[in-house]
Amino acid sequence: MKARKLKLPALNKYANLKGDDRENVAKLLLGSPRGRYVMGQALAIGYETLKNTEPSNAEDIALIGDTFFKPFYQLKVSGVL
Repeated sequence: MKARKLKLPALNKYANLKGDDRENVAKLLLGSPRGRYVMGQALAIGYETLKNTEPSNAEDIALIGDTFFKPFYQLKVSGVL
């Protein structure tokens, strides 16, 4: 009996987007509350990861997070989220 290969769905829900479509969806996401939350979360994780080993980069991340991704960045860094 021949084994069937199962096709698994892409783990990334945006995997099928290409070119301008991909860029447009990314821009829409970045401008949405969910996109701002995700970016704030990513910056907070980056800050926590680098604050002891690369403090200059961590300070840059904090500036971007505090300036452009409030309150999501601050909530994550403060431990609320």
